[in-house]
Amino acid sequence: GTSGYFRACGLIRRSDLSGMWQLLRRFLQRLLHQWLRRPQPPIYKATAASSTELSLLASNTESRLLGETWLLVFSFLTSPELCRAAELQAALRPLATHEDLWQHLCELRWRGKQFMPPTDLFRNGDYRGLQLTVAECKSLLRRREVGSSLSGMEKSEVLQAVHRSNPHVPGVGPEPLPIPSKWKRSYVYAELDSKRPNITQQEVAHFRWQLIYHGRPSSMGYRHFQKNGLFVSPHFGETRWFLEQEGRLFTLEGMAPLQVHREPETWGWVLGASTSTEYHSVEIESTAF
Repeated sequence: GTSGYFRACGLIRRSDLSGMWQLLRRFLQRLLHQWLRRPQPPIYKATAASSTELSLLASNTESRLLGETWLLVFSFLTSPELCRAAELQAALRPLATHEDLWQHLCELRWRGKQFMPPTDLFRNGDYRGLQLTVAECKSLLRRREVGSSLSGMEKSEVLQAVHRSNPHVPGVGPEPLPIPSKWKRSYVYAELDSKRPNITQQEVAHFRWQLIYHGRPSSMGYRHFQKNGLFVSPHFGETRWFLEQEGRLFTLEGMAPLQVHREPETWGWVLGASTSTEYHSVEIESTAF
């Protein structure tokens, strides 16, 4: 199941699912008991209704209320707890993967993370087999820097462009993760990608960089390493930058390579960590997608 991906990310451990099931059952029973004690308005006023129609309406109403109650219960759970809840019963799995629940969890998790707009699907996710809107496709392509103009394209063409541009995420094979919810899949891909130790050229150019020289922040403003490989130093003028060892080393022309380090709290980057010359990634609103 998808909980295996969360275990691989270090998010959850195996626990006693029967104990959690008993806890949720007690909570659900308490909520239902309180609801049933409230005076309810009539829901069916037809005088000539058959017993079959009344039974069907009651069944549909009960099913809807039960689903809404479970969603209320699940809204208090964390992502690891939701994954465990999905393993309790097959009937609970659709509710435990509900898009609204996982979109909210993504917003909470990505708050304060760099290059992670909290209201958009994760840019490096593989969403094959899922229903995406045109706006979601265009947002993904824009943040992947694919296609200068998307106007006039059919939805199927935009969707194909998204799938063709899927980046590789460490720990994931060529097939998409078997997760039926786009926001839950987005969450898992982001967690896996946050462990990636190598930076891309797109990410280097996306950020602005705070120079820390011998432990002191530079007063000359943020540095910008341009997408075309150029860097204009306030001290030395125009020079070039490039990546080595598949993005694990950052090099300014004429200088020693700097080791690339990932910040686990912000998902940002440090070039040359623990050296006399450090560059720390900074998210600038005007450069964020």
